[in-house]
Amino acid sequence: MRKVLTVIILILATLVCCVSCKETEEAVFRTVHFDVSYAVASMDVPADIVVADGEKITLPTIEAEATPGNVYIWTADPVKKDRYDDSSSVTADMTLYAVEVPKSYKIIYLFEFDGVVNSPLNPTEYDSTEEIVLQAPYKTTIPFGYKFIGWCYADDPTSNVTTIAAGTKGDVVLRARIERVEYEVQYRNTKNAANPNGDSYLFGDEVTLLPLEAAGFVGFVSYADPTLVVTTLTPDFIVENEKRLFTGGVIALKAKWSEQ
Repeated sequence: MRKVLTVIILILATLVCCVSCKETEEAVFRTVHFDVSYAVASMDVPADIVVADGEKITLPTIEAEATPGNVYIWTADPVKKDRYDDSSSVTADMTLYAVEVPKSYKIIYLFEFDGVVNSPLNPTEYDSTEEIVLQAPYKTTIPFGYKFIGWCYADDPTSNVTTIAAGTKGDVVLRARIERVEYEVQYRNTKNAANPNGDSYLFGDEVTLLPLEAAGFVGFVSYADPTLVVTTLTPDFIVENEKRLFTGGVIALKAKWSEQ
């Protein structure tokens, strides 16, 4: 009986210990200190913020006025001066420093076609200390029959913007100049007959092919695929028959004659 009672007492003691340990377990808190010694302007030091481990903080506002062209930010590294991301969780005690950095401006890219993907090398922000060399958007996302000509300012379509020079300030709005491709058209096996048709085709136009000025002319077919009869060049026809129409990057046609 004594053994049974001893076992029961031990079990109860264990349960009480578990409950009591959970009740006495303390939450972990982190302290965020602030340092303004790197700031040029004089300012008050914000009070420390104590936050539960894993929580986020709301950064205090820096009221001091920065030197022209700069802004104040909070950073965990006063040398690199990377802006502290206040959406991140605090998992250790830390110090944030008030430092001046060049003011950032936005770069906005406009496209006339949906689905065009910009180059990841084109930043969406810049500051006045850096030169931005602009890259072309991905060619694979530009619609067939069109090509990227260059960037221009949104309010000046005749401009040609290849870089944003160091020292530039203010938001920049750029538009991608994506224009129709003009393809060369070659006519083969014409037997030197007079040809009233043009030697180029501007994508988007509708061009009806005229007959050669010679007896026996039947019509034009694709040089790469003579089974494809070509009477009119239209965007839909060219897209549908791209592989059958193009030879070496040009629209290659072949004259068909009645004696053939």
